[in-house]
Amino acid sequence: MRANPVHYLSYVNLQVSAGISHQRSNLIAMIKEAAVNQRTLIAPEFCLAGKHNLGRTIGTQLDEYFDFERVNVDGQPLTVLTQCPEKIGHSLATVNPDESLMGRSERWLIKDLGGISLLRHTLQNLYPGFADLAVRLPTRNSLLAIANQLSSQIPPGAAWVHARRSDRLQETQHATHPEHIHRILQKICPKIKTVYIATDERDADFFSPLRRHYHLLTKANFPSFEALGSTDNYKLFLVEREFAKFFTWRISTFRTCNINYHGFLCGRAGAQ
Repeated sequence: MRANPVHYLSYVNLQVSAGISHQRSNLIAMIKEAAVNQRTLIAPEFCLAGKHNLGRTIGTQLDEYFDFERVNVDGQPLTVLTQCPEKIGHSLATVNPDESLMGRSERWLIKDLGGISLLRHTLQNLYPGFADLAVRLPTRNSLLAIANQLSSQIPPGAAWVHARRSDRLQETQHATHPEHIHRILQKICPKIKTVYIATDERDADFFSPLRRHYHLLTKANFPSFEALGSTDNYKLFLVEREFAKFFTWRISTFRTCNINYHGFLCGRAGAQ
């Protein structure tokens, strides 16, 4: 009995240069569209902005950050590839981003995303229930292991604080100042003694005033973090986010509805 042929979906002209949270959102939107239409996703190249990575822009299909072999949607596995494994021939078509793919029979559909920055806004208007689909996109085990290996060094009752400072500084400059961080910590968790600051601030001494109140930790206290950040700050961001799970208290830069955070530094809503 001959197996049914695989149908593929890929994207071109994703021109936005952004951080990994933004591009992860785009990848998740692509995964959802592939799942809704029962297609195998061929991941396009994403541009990770240099402003979050010491000026170094990265072109990547994101497979070095996330484990494509363990992706699922609403509990069902979905295949994500970095290239098409076969020659399709003429059964290929390019479509506009705001076109639904339901009922399309071509073996390989390619969406041209020219001009789109955040894909989910377009796709959630095409497919009922799109926003509610649950996607599992795990971070690579090699990155998770770095955080797990250091978890034993975190004492009980410690706080993890994300202080985003490389961009949007007009919104966060006051909120991420050491004095304000101290006020927030005093309000949320006044008895803590140890604080880890996850930050893109380049001045190594900027948060030093917090040492008057806490045992202060940064990536500089962990050689594996420091080495990772010197080559790829996006990988460090994912490792630090995993590291946060081992802290009793977690504070975000921006206001968020994410239940994993216990407070925020800045009243503006935003991604971490």
